[in-house]
Amino acid sequence: MSEGDPKARAAEQASDLDRPAEQAAGDERAAVPEGGGAGELDRITARLRELAAELDAGPDDDRAAELIREASELADRVGSEVERAMRAASTNRGP
Repeated sequence: MSEGDPKARAAEQASDLDRPAEQAAGDERAAVPEGGGAGELDRITARLRELAAELDAGPDDDRAAELIREASELADRVGSEVERAMRAASTNRGP
């Protein structure tokens, strides 16, 4: 897989999060709400899978760029959700 291949990068991001997930509600471009813990991660994962599938279908360059931007934003949100969960877990365990 080429490092510069945006389709491959997006598909790899989605496969990195490969686990059972509920379907994202709304149309394909619906925003995934923030701050929802495990359910939030499931929704993000489902959306990343949708983005990867659309990229696999070979959209035009403009649409591919749009899909990759959305995937990148979602990946950032996954990182934020994981950090939030780790902070909560350490707070709950005490000193």
